[in-house]
Amino acid sequence: AVNGLEARSNAAGMHPLALLADDLRSIAGRECKMFSPVLSCWYLEAKEKFALLVHEFYGEKL
Repeated sequence: AVNGLEARSNAAGMHPLALLADDLRSIAGRECKMFSPVLSCWYLEAKEKFALLVHEFYGEKL
């Protein structure tokens, strides 16, 4: 996965962390539109939990 990110980074002329941030933004957008409304019916803290997980994932990559 890291090698793929580096290859995309070289092809796009962008820093790998910028590409990762774009990917996470896309995932977060889909999650907010599709999954959070449904999950929030059963688990009220679903949105907060997702935000925490994304933050932890991005932090690990830094």
